[in-house]
Amino acid sequence: MPLQQVICRRVMNDSIPPNPFATASIHPANCKFVLPADSNELEVQKYLKPLADRFVRCGSLGQIVGPHGCGKSTLAIALSKCLLDRFASALTVTIRDRTQTGNSAGYWYWPVALSVQSEPVFEQMRSPGVRRTTLIILDGCENLSKLNQRLLVHSLIRSSQSNRSFLLTTHRPIKGVSVIATLQPQFQQFLKIVDSLQRNSELPVSSKEITEVWSNCNGNYRIGLRSLYDLSSERVSKAASADRPGINTAASDVGREVNN
Repeated sequence: MPLQQVICRRVMNDSIPPNPFATASIHPANCKFVLPADSNELEVQKYLKPLADRFVRCGSLGQIVGPHGCGKSTLAIALSKCLLDRFASALTVTIRDRTQTGNSAGYWYWPVALSVQSEPVFEQMRSPGVRRTTLIILDGCENLSKLNQRLLVHSLIRSSQSNRSFLLTTHRPIKGVSVIATLQPQFQQFLKIVDSLQRNSELPVSSKEITEVWSNCNGNYRIGLRSLYDLSSERVSKAASADRPGINTAASDVGREVNN
């Protein structure tokens, strides 16, 4: 590629701000858990500690209950960090409709179609390779059939008796597992999540846009944040188009200096 084109591309890329609602930013492992009311990090920890204590009192086998996209996965990961004095590490197993198992960066995937009893991932979770000091988060248990949920509880109880620790997320309470927390989507909490994500954004979305997105996402934070991603991308594209003449001029000036 000619040097002038490289310089032009570099100048254009440097001028485009990142999207604050990118997938990596809103992933539960990267998105901080926030409370609906105005609060600081200390108040969040005060909220988490009783939940962590309840989980331990329940034999380190519990569930977080709530509808789609209300922060269950984010809360589960926040709780795992709060329990670092008890567990050396955490492993998240996401139960979803996939045709194959796999793992990456501390995340495993569990195909919904396979039975709990025959699922190789679950066998791996009970294997010596996963340390007993590992807290295992089973994320998305609502995707399992009623039969597989019953089989899961039976297997978890046996595993917990062997000092294995499990924290589940699900839409409705699963019989036989203690409820650690029940969540419901709240507009004020969604506002705080958006504010934390776009705090340093050069092109933040407006309060009016956030309210409109909330009215259309049925309380699902994830869907709302994806809509804000689209809004932010559109805004960035318009800004880049408006700035392009200046960018091209800057690149041309640099190019002339290189040629000279």
